[in-house]
Amino acid sequence: MADQASPSSAGSKHSNSKKNIMVFLLLAAGGFSIFVSVAAFFLFEIVMPRDSASKSSSPEPAGVQAVAQSEASSETAPDPTAELTVANNNAVTASSLSAVYADKAVGDRFEFGRYPQGANGEVKPIIWRVLERDSDHLLMISEQCLDCKPYNDDMCAITWENCSLRNWLNSYFYNKAFSEQERECILQTRNVNTDNNVEPDTEDRIFLLSIGEAKKLFVNDRDRCAKPTECAAKNGVYTVDSYGCWWLRSCGYDDNLAACVYPRGVVGASGRYVSLKDLAVRPAFKIAL
Repeated sequence: MADQASPSSAGSKHSNSKKNIMVFLLLAAGGFSIFVSVAAFFLFEIVMPRDSASKSSSPEPAGVQAVAQSEASSETAPDPTAELTVANNNAVTASSLSAVYADKAVGDRFEFGRYPQGANGEVKPIIWRVLERDSDHLLMISEQCLDCKPYNDDMCAITWENCSLRNWLNSYFYNKAFSEQERECILQTRNVNTDNNVEPDTEDRIFLLSIGEAKKLFVNDRDRCAKPTECAAKNGVYTVDSYGCWWLRSCGYDDNLAACVYPRGVVGASGRYVSLKDLAVRPAFKIAL
């Protein structure tokens, strides 16, 4: 007779099946939890930073961009106007310019205006020397001989009133050397011309010294000596020991001669021919206080 399964063994098999099912379910649940955890980590740690980065790279409002660009440029790029002198700053006024020289005394020097002075025509600040101080003005003369010009283009009888050099100083030089604000500081000066011959008085912004002024306003001959700029020397100024010969506005002993200061500082009242092209120019003017 064949053996029959006992009720106890059948119950045991059923119990084991249940256990196996529960284990499977537990394992499945654990695997799902791990999957969910990994998915969450991937979502928050990888996807979200990329999204944040993409948001940070989105365009900013124009105003914000302008401020940011301005701040960046101020840190990396030099101010192109940083080296401008007060004389070349269009924002300054004539009254504020006066602060540069208001306290200057006779013999002091300071920069005012710009003119070609280098060997290759480089434009540089002009150095001026105070010759006289009055209650409302300073009388200035250039420290160096700034250019090389004839007193008059043609060889003829001529006076300061009508010579080509006077015209050049009060037109070309006046407009080239000085800014609009500087020109406002330069006074119109009434010049009395009585040395050697009586000549008509003139009204000038820029002028040359007279014989009398050249003798009065310098201490001695040595004090009158002036060197030409490199540019003026290259243009042909006659020199002795590097000092130039420069024009005065007074006429000489003849009507085709004009007075000058020789390289060693001696005043040449007899004069030189007005059409000579190797004499230098030392402009003078009065500036308002």
